[in-house]
Amino acid sequence: MGLLAVIFWSTSIAFTRRVTEDFGTLTGMAIANIAGGGLGIAWLAVSGRLRRTLAMPRAYHAVCGSLMVAYGICYASAVGLAHDRQAVLEVGIINYLWPGLTMLFSLPILRRQASPHLFLGIVLAFTGAALSISQADNFSWQAFGSNLRAVTPAHLLALAGALMWALYSNFNTRLAAGSDGVAAPLHLMGLGVGLILLRCVIGETGAWNPTTTGWFYLAATALLPVLLGYLFWDIAMRRGHLNIVVPASYATPLLSTLLAIPVLGVRPGTGLWIACGLVIAGAILCGAAPRRVTTAVPSHAKIDHSL
Repeated sequence: MGLLAVIFWSTSIAFTRRVTEDFGTLTGMAIANIAGGGLGIAWLAVSGRLRRTLAMPRAYHAVCGSLMVAYGICYASAVGLAHDRQAVLEVGIINYLWPGLTMLFSLPILRRQASPHLFLGIVLAFTGAALSISQADNFSWQAFGSNLRAVTPAHLLALAGALMWALYSNFNTRLAAGSDGVAAPLHLMGLGVGLILLRCVIGETGAWNPTTTGWFYLAATALLPVLLGYLFWDIAMRRGHLNIVVPASYATPLLSTLLAIPVLGVRPGTGLWIACGLVIAGAILCGAAPRRVTTAVPSHAKIDHSL
């Protein structure tokens, strides 16, 4: 289930872009999250987990729920505002800065200790993210500086989303320690409602122009990355072999880029492949960096690496 979750999340960038093109940035992802969250809540009710989930600490729901909504809004807006499908790949690379940022934020939030590998990994990952901001087919260091000046709101929103998810992952560990509820469906429902409210306030980015293919991608998005991705990962984190599943998640940027090629009909340039490799290498170094958790956090607590 953990390996399937990695594959499902790898569809997120390409599927989300198809949804935003047909249904609008905010409307499409609102529908996907409400549908996925609703199915998840139904599963919680049928399985008897809903009461335990509602009984989780209020601070957890308030903090993590808010961070989930903030992340989802940033992520959907970044994918929807990307000026073309090629730029969506850049947004995806930047979004996957969250593993390194999760480890970095775990130092003050979870009072972890880390080796110098962490900071090297952060540098590698951010170098890859900066390098990804290019449409060129051929890589050159001369273009590296000019690429940094090509930052758009979509790139900044992707970075903000990575920051929000890294914070979510750490506070999920800190505030939910000892709880056995599964709150992701509730937070996904909250995200869907938040997207609708935002649409009412600022209007829509993109037109409502659904096609048969668009409905397919909307259903696939609600089912795979939104619902099953979260649930399968949660089960894997509780019962699976973490030494297999967590390292496999570091390949998500590569899988996401590969899946986007047929779905979006794009051809990544050399610079983007190098950027993807740097982000993955940075994530691997960051994942190997933490040394231990102090007694301030329960020993059974673990970082949630979802999405």
